[in-house]
Amino acid sequence: YDIFIALIPALIFSTFFYCLYTTISICRGLDSKALIFPQSVGIVTGALISGLRRGSITKHTFRNMLTGVLFSAGNLFLIISISRIGLAISLSLSQAGVLLSTFGAIFILKESKTKKELCFVIVGIILIISGVFLPGILKNA
Repeated sequence: YDIFIALIPALIFSTFFYCLYTTISICRGLDSKALIFPQSVGIVTGALISGLRRGSITKHTFRNMLTGVLFSAGNLFLIISISRIGLAISLSLSQAGVLLSTFGAIFILKESKTKKELCFVIVGIILIISGVFLPGILKNA
């Protein structure tokens, strides 16, 4: 429980800046490809600083750097899609990646779920799918 409380400031901080950089790119008309390199440098730097704060840079630090590079690649596609189909629909579709993670955890990693947990997962998936489709439906209405 304490670890979740400790992560709340990081979650708020990262969510704020995630929203900020996507909206700034739209409002300022910035080139989407120009944003990815500084972001990648920031993620790699953050992983290095985190590793140094723990006292050593290990293989886990490099795994976090790889995760950052993959995250940046995903964001490149997000920003490109924002310019083509709009911010609301692009962000909604990008959040559909949670579905891949959920199914991957259950079917590939063989995470076991109780019946109660499986019911919550199904309800969550239905809500996510609804959230992905609603902006497109409302935009065309």
